[in-house]
Amino acid sequence: MDTSIRSHSLFRNSPLTRFLLSSVCLLWLEVPLALADRPRAPTSYTALSENKEFEFVMNVPGAANRGKRPSGLYRRHSANPLWTVSWYADSVTVSSDGKHLIRWGAWASALENEAFSFFANGKLVREYRIKDLVTTAEGLQYTVSHFFWLHRMHFDDANHLLSVTTLTGDEHQLSTTSGKFIRSGKTAERMLQAEVCEFRVRSATDSTFCQPLFPKKHAR
Repeated sequence: MDTSIRSHSLFRNSPLTRFLLSSVCLLWLEVPLALADRPRAPTSYTALSENKEFEFVMNVPGAANRGKRPSGLYRRHSANPLWTVSWYADSVTVSSDGKHLIRWGAWASALENEAFSFFANGKLVREYRIKDLVTTAEGLQYTVSHFFWLHRMHFDDANHLLSVTTLTGDEHQLSTTSGKFIRSGKTAERMLQAEVCEFRVRSATDSTFCQPLFPKKHAR
């Protein structure tokens, strides 16, 4: 008998080999998932108001911004800011009045994280945490280290209103000028196959947008 063939066969079928192959397969499956769970890197961008008269400039903090317009609100194509900010956000919604703005929180990892905040002339009016908007954690959609909470949003620019529906079935309408609740309640809509909003389009001209990210609700 060819001992080289026999040795190869024994190695291939050994418990150690099966363990190593299983480990490699698990790592192969987990690496893309872990990479996909990382928040996106900060990028500079501009966001237009619905009437396209104003644009908000957002620069990456600490980046080489020499020669660039400072982060803040401008009349479109102007080099002179109406007001500036010192923070960074992945997404904002710009009002057509040239005064008000909604800053959206980063990808959430805790209920204490910022959901959104209202600003007037660059000054904070009111900030809301995710825990202020959800009555239960049931229905939140989890990834490896983060979760999604927003099902749908609509920005009524003309009437200065923001409406949000959470994946937990909570509905809220707020004033974008005062930052106060106008009404709150529970939706009758079942969200077992809910869509999750992802702010890829930063312009307020797309005031209602959701993108399905999960085929079904994920339990933690």
